[in-house]
Amino acid sequence: MFNLTRLEYLDLSSNTLNGTLPSQLWSLKNLEILYLSHNQLTGPILQSFASMFNLTRLEYLDLSSNSLNGTLPSQLWSVKNLEILDLNQNQLTGPILTSFGSKLDLTILVHFDLSGKSFSGTLPSQLRTLKNLEFLDLSKNRLTSPIPPSFGSMINLKLLDLSTNQLIGPIPQELCNLQNLETLNLSMNNITGSIHPHIEYLKNIKELDLNHNQLSGVIHLEFRNLSSLSYLDFSSNRLSRNVSFQYPCRLQYLDLSDNFLTVICFNFLSLEYYSLNVSGLDRGYCKKTDYGSVYEGKPSKEHKHILLLEILLPMIVGFCFLVIGYVLTITKRPQWREVNQNYKNMHTELLARIML
Repeated sequence: MFNLTRLEYLDLSSNTLNGTLPSQLWSLKNLEILYLSHNQLTGPILQSFASMFNLTRLEYLDLSSNSLNGTLPSQLWSVKNLEILDLNQNQLTGPILTSFGSKLDLTILVHFDLSGKSFSGTLPSQLRTLKNLEFLDLSKNRLTSPIPPSFGSMINLKLLDLSTNQLIGPIPQELCNLQNLETLNLSMNNITGSIHPHIEYLKNIKELDLNHNQLSGVIHLEFRNLSSLSYLDFSSNRLSRNVSFQYPCRLQYLDLSDNFLTVICFNFLSLEYYSLNVSGLDRGYCKKTDYGSVYEGKPSKEHKHILLLEILLPMIVGFCFLVIGYVLTITKRPQWREVNQNYKNMHTELLARIML
């Protein structure tokens, strides 16, 4: 097979291939597309890629769902025609920053997936040079740095998934410049600060997931411009005060549970799931969908006393007014009857005088 020097497309995915990647593979200089995903390939990727810089025409490389280990080889970043790079679900380790070195030549890269591994260290700011990148998934790693503000310069991004890491610091305001972004997932991190109101500039956003962080403060969103938003999860944070959905939206999934919020929600056209568990909910304005059942989770312990207070207090006050009204009715009724009888007597006497 390795004598096929004119080979352009090779797909060996979803087999039971095992062992290491043969170095002869990288002698196929005309190779443009290489699928080796969903196999049992092992060994360090560095040794396998020793001559990879010869694959100057390679555009698509998928080695996902194997057991490759070691660090990412620096030769990988010199493949200038690479558009899609998928290495997810392997056992690669080490810091991404060291792996990238100081320069990235992947200027036309569109799809970049390093999820489901054990990369550590910081998010490399060099990623800002990937101007054509549309899909970036670095989820399920052990990255510990803040999110670089320079990520806001990747204006063609449609998906940014940094979930399930140990990222710290606030959400950079610069991310609000990603006008083409459709999915933003920063969940399961240690992100702090507030949710910037300029997040409404993400007019094409469909999925926004910030759950299980340490976000606090007030949600200043009106969702006026987020007409495409269908999935919203702010659960398990420290958000407080009121949230109001005053404009028609296409939400199908809403989770604001485990916060300190009072929610007034309405104009939901197709909500299929909501889990609020908040301190108050005006259910009269929440429309259920015709497309399935609506689920509301059980209140968390820290909100139970607030829920009881807000539910029981109006009931008690209403009952008191009912009792007072009933007592007044009983005590005033004899006087009403006496006045009515006097009026009847006067009316009879007046008719008698007229007849005379």
